[in-house]
Amino acid sequence: MGKRKIVQTWRLGYLYVGTSNIQKDVDYYTKVLGAEKVWDISSFGTRVAALRLGEGPLLFSRTIVPRLAASWSSK
Repeated sequence: MGKRKIVQTWRLGYLYVGTSNIQKDVDYYTKVLGAEKVWDISSFGTRVAALRLGEGPLLFSRTIVPRLAASWSSK
């Protein structure tokens, strides 16, 4: 018989998504898709929310700081 291959698996811990309107996105994920809001923090001029959609990874949604978004888009 041939050699057996070992398949290594891993689990995604979180998915990070930037947004220009975090409140609208949080409302959509929680009210329409039924996500659970795990935590929601505002600090240093930005806001980050962790949402749970089923058994998959946490979804981190974060407001995009305009000055950073402009510098990213120019690259």
